[in-house]
Amino acid sequence: MINIDPINDLETEQAVLGSMLIDERAVTYCVGSVVDSDFYYAPFRSLFNVIKDLSTAGIAIDIVTVYNKIVDTGLDLVPANLTTLIEAVPASSNIETYVKRLKEVSKKRFIIKTCQDKIAKIGNKEDPDEVIGLLLEELTTLSASSNEIKSLGSILGTVYDNASKEKVDSISFGIDVKDRILPGEYVIIGARPSTGKTALATQMAFKNASAGVPIGFISLEMTESHIGMRFITSVSGIPSRAIGALLENGSDFMARLAMVNDGLIKLPIHVIYPAPSIASIAMIMRSMVANYGIKMIVIDYIQLIDPELDGNRNTQLTKISQIIKHTTTKLNVSSIVLSQLSRNNKYESRKPELHDLRDSGSLEADADIVILLSTKEALPDKNRIVTHDIAKNRNGEMRETDLLFETKTITFRELPPELKER
Repeated sequence: MINIDPINDLETEQAVLGSMLIDERAVTYCVGSVVDSDFYYAPFRSLFNVIKDLSTAGIAIDIVTVYNKIVDTGLDLVPANLTTLIEAVPASSNIETYVKRLKEVSKKRFIIKTCQDKIAKIGNKEDPDEVIGLLLEELTTLSASSNEIKSLGSILGTVYDNASKEKVDSISFGIDVKDRILPGEYVIIGARPSTGKTALATQMAFKNASAGVPIGFISLEMTESHIGMRFITSVSGIPSRAIGALLENGSDFMARLAMVNDGLIKLPIHVIYPAPSIASIAMIMRSMVANYGIKMIVIDYIQLIDPELDGNRNTQLTKISQIIKHTTTKLNVSSIVLSQLSRNNKYESRKPELHDLRDSGSLEADADIVILLSTKEALPDKNRIVTHDIAKNRNGEMRETDLLFETKTITFRELPPELKER
């Protein structure tokens, strides 16, 4: 096993504790931002807990009250140690800087220990994919829990700057609604089979890519070539089953196909048909953003992702959803995640609701936006009227829109006037 000496920073740990001994503001800040495991040295962990307990009890913090508490608890610390800590503080007003450094070093120690543990598991011949899943889960938990507490003033300082950027970077719903999908938002599209989940996601991808937004498409159901055919069919208006014959025999449609192909080639859409593990999905999301500047990621669909974790299906889907949401937020992209709905014959005839999202109630809770698709009416020409229901929208309006779904071209269009008036 690889052994790495634990990373620590004695001076920073002294500065944090010394600041807490002389500055009440530092105590308040540290109690809300620091945990005892952030300290490498065991006596410092104990001292931090003493100061924290005193503060929680409403007792003023100074060298006398802290030492008396140390004596009561039997810790091996003497007044001279406390004086040394106070003398080691350059300036207690810099407590935010000291805490930031303390957390950075603590996080590095955690990463090293976690990786060492997982290396040992691989050495013990455990399934490497399962080890990757466990490693990703632990590191994701670390990242999610490492956010610093910020004042409202510091938050408001960035709100107005972000507002103008979000207007530029926001994503279209792909249909005619005034709201936009903001960077960092996690969107669920839920529908029963063959209702148009992938068709809507493909249409959203095409519309946004046409506006210059780089798109990532992670397909767990269809291969890259099938996704490519979806785009060709949707844009050209030529049914997918007819394209092969047209290419073989030649026709007036050939020119149209050539124009469509030239246009699609230029679009910033990147497609992958990966291994269906959550570890793989999360790494691909990061790679897409790092290598291609992706702003919107489609995942088709969540129930096909292998969680690489123990537990029942609800628990597994909850963890998958949390990892996708956290990755979405950290990367500041818009994620469009497709989901099946429960197939209960008793309820299939009614319009779907949020609780119909299959296998996990956490999908509804995690999502910023939930779009539910349902067939409202089958038409004689085999097309369908489909209800596009924005059933949840954390930062916008909820609304229903009836759309025409053209089955031959697998495309959603605005409902024509003659169908609206019926």
